[in-house]
Amino acid sequence: DSFFCIHIDSHQRLTFYRTGRKSSFKQSVIEWLEESIQLSELLQESTLEVWVGLIQQHYTFVPVPLYQEEHRDLYAQRAFYLPLRDATWTDSITTRDYIKVLYEADRELYKVLYQYLPEVSCTHYLTPLLRRFYEQFGDHNKTLCLANVRGGYLTLAVFADGKLIFVNLFEWQKDEDIYYYLALMVNQLELDPGKLIMYLSGEWVPDSDRHKWVRRKFKQWKWTHVQNHLFSASVKKHNLQAFQLYDLVCPFL
Repeated sequence: DSFFCIHIDSHQRLTFYRTGRKSSFKQSVIEWLEESIQLSELLQESTLEVWVGLIQQHYTFVPVPLYQEEHRDLYAQRAFYLPLRDATWTDSITTRDYIKVLYEADRELYKVLYQYLPEVSCTHYLTPLLRRFYEQFGDHNKTLCLANVRGGYLTLAVFADGKLIFVNLFEWQKDEDIYYYLALMVNQLELDPGKLIMYLSGEWVPDSDRHKWVRRKFKQWKWTHVQNHLFSASVKKHNLQAFQLYDLVCPFL
């Protein structure tokens, strides 16, 4: 399991970005946080706000007009095609089609998190990412795609005229996997690569082979931007660019 952690100070500046890998997320998350970022010291900050985003492939979306809380587990069972092993959790994303995000998460994991971080906000990784992207670009009357890379996952989300028409969380191991999933998305949705506006965020490296491929395929591509100049300026001191932390900073700025 992989970990990605950022800390933003009270002046909205990045103070650190940490990554790590452990064999068991549930048993080691608090241990890793303590080793890497001195969690106990950070918890003494009176204004500390903690978010945990879980990258979980067992998720689904339900339009709010059709959503009934008493059927929450049933929605999940039908979407995942397997008996629920853990609890079903829900988030909300406000778009023109207000939707609920349902996902499966380990009860024991959340119990550990709430034990050590009583004020923690837990969410599916996709929720703040899609919410923030929509807030920035959802009123466009064009077709937009967000391509975010984080760890071994590629998030692809397509908005057309402000409506979410496609989203998926793909596992990848080599660049060719990313090329395949992007081409698959274009073919499935019958999109015109020349007209699609492609926003890149997360672990993209400017002028890398992966980036050059996207530039050839999608003429209208852009880096996502964090709408906070203090934060964007501070990340440069860490040899980063703001778009590379876009998905991680979405809950905060």
